[in-house]
Formats: sequence, structure tokens, C-alpha cells
Amino acid sequence: VAHSGENHLYSAAGLLSVFNYTAQDSWLLSLPLFHVSGLAIVWRWLFAGGQLVLSPADNLVEQLSQVTHAALVPTQLRCYLNELDVDKNRISLKRILLGGAVIPVALTNKAKSLGIDCWSGYGMTEMASTVTAKLADDSAGVGTLLAYRDLSLIDKQIKVRGRSLGMGYYYQGALRPITDESGWLVTGDLGMIA
Repeated sequence: VAHSGENHLYSAAGLLSVFNYTAQDSWLLSLPLFHVSGLAIVWRWLFAGGQLVLSPADNLVEQLSQVTHAALVPTQLRCYLNELDVDKNRISLKRILLGGAVIPVALTNKAKSLGIDCWSGYGMTEMASTVTAKLADDSAGVGTLLAYRDLSLIDKQIKVRGRSLGMGYYYQGALRPITDESGWLVTGDLGMIA
């Protein structure tokens, strides 16, 4: 998927309009830069300032003890919580953005009991990362639509468009269209509004 810098900046602006990250915070670069979720961390940092942390530590507990923010998949959060010794390990984490899989409520509730806000999100490469997000609660939902994005549900089929939508699929030296004739990306995902 080919993106412009503007696509990534609108993606960051939309998430950071609800997900508090400021110049006084630090975000762990916990995901690879060849993946849109890792790249989105860099663009959020560029948009808001703060610190971008590349930790030399091998252990996730050590890495997360150095930052206030992280983007993780639920498996990473589960590993962190299982390995964390609350009597020995420092908890500096304030906020975690979760995505990439089903997010168990019990997992986010455990993090909340330690003072860590978890946010559930839904996104995709074509939209330069996160499309919907919410503070995790007792619902397994993935939140509300972020700014600069549009979403359509027809027969549970999710379509998206907006300022963060990529320019096209780059294939053999050329950009191929990413949208249907109406300007929507048909995601192939199913959803519902509850």
C-alpha cells in the first residue's frame, strides 16, 4: 500500500484527538517499522512530540517500564502482565493502544487494576493504521470512528474512506486503485453497530 505523508499525519491526528499523548510522554517503538502499526507510532511521535523509545532491553517488562505509552497486540499485553512483578517492577505505563486481534475484556480489566488505561482499536494498513478506538470497558467493541475517516456498514460489510486512506496498491511500478467506483475501500471485514 502506498501512502503519502499527509495520510500518516491525518491518521495520527485522528487518533491523538481522543488518545492522550503529549510532548511530556514517551512511546515504545514496540512494533516493526515495516508494519503500518510500527510506522504509525513514529508518525504519532512526529505529530505530538514527546519521546520515541527504542529500548535495548530484551524483556518486555523492562521495555515497558521505560515508557508511558505503547501499542501492543493482546498477546504482548498478556505476556507483560504475566511476567510483571508488581512488587519489583516499576509501572510507568499510562496508556496502551491494543489491536490486531480480539481483545479480551478480562485482559484489559487486569491492566486497569494496575492503573494502565487500555484502548481497543480497529484498523488496517490501507487506512494508515487505526480507524476506530475507545477506552476499553466491559464491551468487546472496538470504539467509535476517529476524525478524518468515514465508515459505512451495509449488510455488515465494512467500507472505509478518509484523509488517512492510502493512495493505492503499488504493483510492478504502478499504483492500482484501492477504492470502488464510489471512493470506498471495501475491507472484506464484517462489523455491526451496537
